[in-house]
Amino acid sequence: MPRKFIVSVLLLASCRAPSPTFAVQAAEQRSFALPPAYPCARYSPVTQTGRVQAEGLRELSGMTASRQHKGVFWAHNDAGHKPKLWAIDSQGRLLAEYKLKHQANIDWEDIASGPCPLSVATASVNCLYLADTGDNSGSRPLSSILRWPEPLQLAQASTVTVKVDEQDLDAFDFTYPDGPHNIESLAVLPDGRCLLLTKDNGAASQLFRVTLSQPHNNQVESMGHLPVLGAIGKQAAVTAADLTADGHWLIVRTRSAVWLMDATDLSLTQGQLGDRLGRLRPFALPDAPDAHGEAVAWDSSGDYWLISEGLLPSIWQGHCVR
Repeated sequence: MPRKFIVSVLLLASCRAPSPTFAVQAAEQRSFALPPAYPCARYSPVTQTGRVQAEGLRELSGMTASRQHKGVFWAHNDAGHKPKLWAIDSQGRLLAEYKLKHQANIDWEDIASGPCPLSVATASVNCLYLADTGDNSGSRPLSSILRWPEPLQLAQASTVTVKVDEQDLDAFDFTYPDGPHNIESLAVLPDGRCLLLTKDNGAASQLFRVTLSQPHNNQVESMGHLPVLGAIGKQAAVTAADLTADGHWLIVRTRSAVWLMDATDLSLTQGQLGDRLGRLRPFALPDAPDAHGEAVAWDSSGDYWLISEGLLPSIWQGHCVR
């Protein structure tokens, strides 16, 4: 019997209540081979590159790789902390610290890199999108996304905390068409629209698409569900997501796994998308051994990066093998 078939059977047997819509594609613990059309032929097991050393990052909730500064990552804390962003390197060393004036961290849950609109008068072509979308109690009347042009030059962390004026960023609020949701995952399409995935313990994760066009009442589309991510109960709760810069590949992190899927169809209209979302075929990628996976980000080389929650969390790199 072929080895690949045996591995697939063992993986499916270990999952309680697997999704009926499609089978999870097994990835061998050593090779993690993927189909030829995917961004890499193979991903090697993740390796630790360092630990987050920024003293202020006590409850890291989101991270994204900079598209302006190679080897730089942006991160932030969870609810109740100061409205700050930290720039760190792959070893976790603090590079710069920014405070967003006149903003509140109600429940910041994720951050993503994406294009700046032409209307933003800045030399930066990349913006940082910050999701204030956490709602553990399911009672928030509004969720919001902040958009800030990424600095062309980083400040010196050892000398000053840079204060970002309110007029230097844009804020957008919105409601969901079916009521409040707890969301910890944000990704940005190449056209600037935002994707949000719900954190539903034991249920299929719901996908929303938000068009940022005005300060209030922005358009929110309900796109459907990703049923495979809810196939193993609480450990399948979605905690982070990211898109490659071209919008082709979506990476999703849950409490206990990392998934890769083709995101090409996510730019389609609701009518064009139809039931395609339910027929996506996620592939398992190597995950970090840390408990409670919290953040994930692509870099420009096709590698992905993982950080978990807690003090001095480890930074892990998933290597694309070409």
